[in-house]
Amino acid sequence: MTIDDAIQLTVQYSRCPNCGCDTIGGGTGTLEIDTEIGCFKRTCQCGWSIEISTPNK
Repeated sequence: MTIDDAIQLTVQYSRCPNCGCDTIGGGTGTLEIDTEIGCFKRTCQCGWSIEISTPNK
């Protein structure tokens, strides 16, 4: 996963599709990105989450 991939995913999932929350931290949601292993994870306090793994290019 490249930095550009991570940025695109961050923009795409900046707002929770369930409740519309756009905040992370403080118990409202999380954002984890590891470009080295190709992992993107975004969660929300409402229970929604997405995890995307992509091989390095």
